[in-house]
Amino acid sequence: MTDWDTSQQAVFDIVEQRRPDPLLVYGAPGTGKSALAVELGLRNLQDGYDSARLLLLSPSRLSAARLRDALEHQIAAAGAEGHTLSVTEQPSKSFASYAFWLLGEARRLRIPGADEAPRLLSGAEQDRIIGEIVKRRQAHAEDPASPWHELQAAFEAETGLRRQLRDFLDRCREYSIGPDQLRQYAAADVGRPVWAALADVAEDYDHALEHDYPGAYDAATLMTRACRLLEQPIPAAREGVEPLYFWEHERQRLNRIIVDDIQDAGPSVYRLLRLIGVDHHLIAFASPDTAVQGFRGARPDKLAKWAARIRSAESSEAVGSMASADSRSQSAPTVVHLSTSHRISGEVAGLYRSVSERIGVVSSVLRRVSLLFAQHHDDAAQQVGFEPGPQGAAVSTYAVALPHLSEQLVLQQVLEAHHKNGVPWNRIAVLVRSGAEMKSLARVLDAHGVAVARSISDTVLHDEPAIKPLLRLLEAASLPQDPSLPHDTMGLNYQDVLALLSSAYGGVDAVQLRRLHQELLTLDCGLADQAPELAQPDDFAELSRAELLLLHAITTEGLAEQLQAVESAQDEKFGWVFRPLDRIRQMAQAARTAIRRESLAAEPEQALWRVWAAAGVAERWQHQAGGKDLAARQANRNLDAVITLFQTAERFVGQHSGATVADFIDYIGSLDLPMDSIAETGQQYESVEVLTPSTAAGREFDTVIISGLQEGAWPNLQPRGELLGSSDLVALHEVGPEAVTTDLRGKRAQTLQDEYRLFAAAVSRARRQVTLIAVDADESAPSSLFEVASPAETTDGHGVKHPRPVLTRVPRPIEGRALAAELRGVLEGGVLERGSAEANRAQPSRLAAGDHRVAASLLARLHQAGVHGAHPDSWWGYRPMTAAEEPIIDAEQTLRLSPSKVDAAVSNPLGWFTDAAGGTAPSSPQQSLGTFIHDIAERHPDADLDTLNAVLDQEWDAFRTGASWANARDKARAQKIIRFLGLYYAEAKGTGRVLIGTELFLHHRLEVPGPEGSTRTIEISGKADRVEWAPPDPETDTDGGFYVVDFKTGKGVPKDDEVTQWYPQIDIYQWAAVQGAVTSLMRLLLTSDEADLQPRELETKQNLLTVFAISGIDVDPEAESLTIPVGDHRVRVGLDPDLQQPVAGAALVQLGTTNQKLKIQEAGAEAAQRAPEQITQAARVMSGSEFWAHHEPTSTSCYAGLLCPLCSTGKQVSEP
Repeated sequence: MTDWDTSQQAVFDIVEQRRPDPLLVYGAPGTGKSALAVELGLRNLQDGYDSARLLLLSPSRLSAARLRDALEHQIAAAGAEGHTLSVTEQPSKSFASYAFWLLGEARRLRIPGADEAPRLLSGAEQDRIIGEIVKRRQAHAEDPASPWHELQAAFEAETGLRRQLRDFLDRCREYSIGPDQLRQYAAADVGRPVWAALADVAEDYDHALEHDYPGAYDAATLMTRACRLLEQPIPAAREGVEPLYFWEHERQRLNRIIVDDIQDAGPSVYRLLRLIGVDHHLIAFASPDTAVQGFRGARPDKLAKWAARIRSAESSEAVGSMASADSRSQSAPTVVHLSTSHRISGEVAGLYRSVSERIGVVSSVLRRVSLLFAQHHDDAAQQVGFEPGPQGAAVSTYAVALPHLSEQLVLQQVLEAHHKNGVPWNRIAVLVRSGAEMKSLARVLDAHGVAVARSISDTVLHDEPAIKPLLRLLEAASLPQDPSLPHDTMGLNYQDVLALLSSAYGGVDAVQLRRLHQELLTLDCGLADQAPELAQPDDFAELSRAELLLLHAITTEGLAEQLQAVESAQDEKFGWVFRPLDRIRQMAQAARTAIRRESLAAEPEQALWRVWAAAGVAERWQHQAGGKDLAARQANRNLDAVITLFQTAERFVGQHSGATVADFIDYIGSLDLPMDSIAETGQQYESVEVLTPSTAAGREFDTVIISGLQEGAWPNLQPRGELLGSSDLVALHEVGPEAVTTDLRGKRAQTLQDEYRLFAAAVSRARRQVTLIAVDADESAPSSLFEVASPAETTDGHGVKHPRPVLTRVPRPIEGRALAAELRGVLEGGVLERGSAEANRAQPSRLAAGDHRVAASLLARLHQAGVHGAHPDSWWGYRPMTAAEEPIIDAEQTLRLSPSKVDAAVSNPLGWFTDAAGGTAPSSPQQSLGTFIHDIAERHPDADLDTLNAVLDQEWDAFRTGASWANARDKARAQKIIRFLGLYYAEAKGTGRVLIGTELFLHHRLEVPGPEGSTRTIEISGKADRVEWAPPDPETDTDGGFYVVDFKTGKGVPKDDEVTQWYPQIDIYQWAAVQGAVTSLMRLLLTSDEADLQPRELETKQNLLTVFAISGIDVDPEAESLTIPVGDHRVRVGLDPDLQQPVAGAALVQLGTTNQKLKIQEAGAEAAQRAPEQITQAARVMSGSEFWAHHEPTSTSCYAGLLCPLCSTGKQVSEP
């Protein structure tokens, strides 16, 4: 049984008299107001009344839930003691939920005007409606004659404008100010012209609610509507019976009304309470100094009128008064106060009292509040007694030198409170002024392993990690197929695929993504000749083969089936790599099937369910949610978000008959505020609360950390609603023109009172400890709120003044992982110092041997406690070097080899491996310039210099835009390259060589020796820039034959002897030509039907025929040979793929050289004989399991990065 103090018992004594006198009970935080409210509700039930006759009201859904839980606990306890209570319905309701209940009851009672299916409009939906109105009205702001013109600048910050419009419309509805009355106020001498424009907004808003959201009410309109229905008569059951008004019906139904935290009520709530509570048994509890809803219309000042007599119940003076307007009434509203706080004590009590005393007299309205306290309290200062806490509650203040230190200090204080002081996580709260700060601090705590309590109602739904992928898949599936693409890409592009794979459903990190690319390329090699031609998307830069495979593996069903067939034939050890890919593919196919094939485009809820079911993560997330680690917290959050999404979809379908999936996605995407959700969160673990004063209202914690106490942040003295004049509108409506003021200083003073109330509410949440944190830097100073507890300067007993200390270094957080890292540094530092004689001579040992043993012992204890990173087995620098047990490419698998990669594989195996695995160097502007030049050379293989220059000028602007100096520099370089290209064309003609083809894809297979006497199949595959036919040269005694040309547009030029002695790229191209790679390609293209060719092959065939026409080459009717005009003779070249062909050499044409003369580096026909050995060496490297780094330690051209042990960034973490 609770021991009630004298003032609390006095309340019970008054209530037990059961007089119809509304009772107002004042009390500071911790005086037991909520406990009294619950106890009074319980005693009403114990007196034999049913719960349906009890009404327990509070400002918000959260506060109503807390009162509900407390009452249910008391009811259960009473039941355990043998008391039988009648509980037919839950009596605890928020102001809004009770108003909504009244709308439903009015429909049941058949009151005229009651809606058939009323519902509450969420804040996000209200914001969406206002946003659409703002977009329609934006054009009016440009007209100087329009009242919208003064808001022209506000349209640049649309989010802020929408918020102010929402608050303005709420004030209009709370005070029943319609569009016509708003226009009248706009025309008044003290009115604002913009109110005339806002009257149009109000009309548009009413129209949208009536036509687009029938039966929907925002919170302010809901209260007003409930009041109007209460004033309506209930149709009589039979003629001749006097009709009963709805408010009378409610008074008869309810025998006790209890209101908690009435200080956060607005005018419409006071009006509702007056209708049901005058001359009735109503008890209200208030703490005016801790009102937290002042910025949303709360009027604690109206409590001053509780017992005031009024002339008319319809006048504005009646708001707040619970006295009857009927002079015959014997009711006498009563006001009492609770004298002792059972929560606040010690220094916290002193800080609260100092803050509450600053909530002073700033207007006539607040003066009446002060007089009220003087009237009903023993003295005018609202003296409240504070009980001493168990150890005396303390207040700590910290001023830090930098903004980021404040976040670190919050983390340190939270960890210290838990680990050092033993405060449970759920008894610690961090309070900040704004929602943005709340999210930022929550991320910091989360990142350091501190569980943070979250509510899905605090977040924007379409930004949730578990929601974005579902919406994107449905949106993509709703798009029509691009007819220009040979495959249906399901509306997804490569960036979408990356986002989906890395999402909560794919779970792929950067390492797994690289592995996925590698395995796809491996499977692609397994397809061999069946490898499909993959279309390049138009909306992105050209994708690599691995990127195209990843995109089409999800979006192209045919390729997916091919890859799955090859995958099933491979060792299943890499199956885990493909699971995320398979899951995303199934989700994408489910979305496309639901919308396109099953005609569910008009059923958003069903289509959403199909995609969610295809994900197959529900059971896994549910299992993870049962834990207490970071994964559990994220799983809970994901499940909460998905449940809320389905609730939103269900509500959307019910409100928008016939709406499509695209309509639903557009609707969700336009909601820029959190959705109100009734979904219960799945949080089952203790966690820290990060709150604002309004969300912390009614809560109690052992430790409260208040951060962000800087000038301009908290208190924020910018008058609320000043842009649209909502406060002026209220003053004009309530009092008259004389109450409207243009004194900005006075308005800021009024705003300061609300800021003090917020701060007082924050301080009063603590039972044992309050910590205040502010930033004291050049551009940021602690605010007046911080200085209440920590003045800038203090004077000691000797009269000496001391400035406030500023913290420049935050103590190390009591965090297991951070401590393990520090101890490891101590241990490793000692090992390095003892192991290095030079280090010992250069720097004396910093640590004694005993310190090393202590560090090792502490690390062992941390490991036993389960701290990750404490055991040496988890230290990367001390793990042995790993070695692959098997080669990365199976011996039976065909190895694809590009001639351009052979030299890299042989000379720097690690560099080749990194590049092949996807770690390519970033593309440079010079590389794109080279691609541009190669494209011109392919399309104009025989043009003169004037034609080439004309093409360059014509196409340059499309290649590079802008008139920058870099553009001019690059064009000058391109002109020089084009000049060298024209010179080469002329020189080739001068030597008698005949152009055969350009950009020819050459393929050839061969067998090379493998390990232990085996053989390996190699497929040579590469693109030759240019192939010519050279005539015999009597001077060098060489026969004629194919001549391979490779254009180089880079500035680097190899030495001549390197080209003649070892240059695998052109050596292998020559050898491939000898083996018939050129002629076999030509025969394939010339003998195949165009319908059977892949797009790339068809393009090559068309280019080939163009070249033949330019060079005068004839093809016999059976395509068995070519006749090439060489000088005065004609040479016949057979196209039999089994015949070896003659070659006359190859050349590197250095178009990009910085020299003033064209440089051509030739390799003779004998160079082709080196190719087999080059291919064998490269194949040995590529099919191995170890890849060595070969380069100078000072080289800056290594792109292996962290993988390269020769680079400084690739050292082991344990190396000095």
